[in-house]
Amino acid sequence: MLIYMIEEMFRCIHGDMCIAYFLRSWCENGEYAHDSLTFEILSLKAGIAIYKMEDYFCRKIGMKPNCWRNKIRIYKSVELMHRFRTAAIANIGLNVGFNDRRNFSKTFISMIGMSPSEYRQKSLHKGRLGIYFTLSR
Repeated sequence: MLIYMIEEMFRCIHGDMCIAYFLRSWCENGEYAHDSLTFEILSLKAGIAIYKMEDYFCRKIGMKPNCWRNKIRIYKSVELMHRFRTAAIANIGLNVGFNDRRNFSKTFISMIGMSPSEYRQKSLHKGRLGIYFTLSR
């Protein structure tokens, strides 16, 4: 499901394929949970100039790398909530790269509009999990 959601972001990319492939690989390998995503780190890992990475995020993604990384993490947390319905919310947050439950909950609320616990409860009641935001703009 995460890879399907990431595809949404890459549909509009016609240039800068080196960066697109690098970001896709970064997501598929779960590096979003470990890296402190900055323009500098992404540029170094992708082997491109920092100005090109900054331009890419502004033009193609429409947000800063940290915000984009957090969206990836929230997508993955929703996926894990669906797969492991009884797993502790704090463990899911740690698993996707948040340092503590408070930070995870704060980010989740800002992107989804409710706490992870509320989201899980509502989705279990409905019998499915839905994601209410997109990875780009």
